[in-house]
Amino acid sequence: MKLFLTGATGYVGHRLALHAAKRGYQVQALVRNLQRNLPRHPNIRFFTGDITDAASVDRAMEGCQQVIHAAALARYYHPRASEFFRVNVGGTHHVLEAALRQGISRLVFTSTCAVLGPSYGRPVTETDTRLRPFDNDYEVSKYCAEQLVA
Repeated sequence: MKLFLTGATGYVGHRLALHAAKRGYQVQALVRNLQRNLPRHPNIRFFTGDITDAASVDRAMEGCQQVIHAAALARYYHPRASEFFRVNVGGTHHVLEAALRQGISRLVFTSTCAVLGPSYGRPVTETDTRLRPFDNDYEVSKYCAEQLVA
């Protein structure tokens, strides 16, 4: 089974790539930089590209049956707030569109608990409503990306 993965150089994506590869998946990982924190396993193949480039997403996803989208611009501040939306929303859009074009029906999207905001000591789930306004553009962009996936 071939698995397309974004975010393989990040904290979560790196572990997901190794986990899937050790279980026999053929992982096709889209990475921006072949020199940065790559998970090493014979079942992982790297494709240079970026989720903000639809053509590189299509190329790396070709032949896959499943998708895990774990890439994001993950920080609370960027000097150009539009980057959060270009990467987190636009990139998610490219991944979703490529999956649809290629007939992939199984997709896992990783988000952030920051979308839910502070819980004030009570348990929250993804169905709960946020209790206060968003604090930054990262939270808003991940919320918007979630709406695309939903």
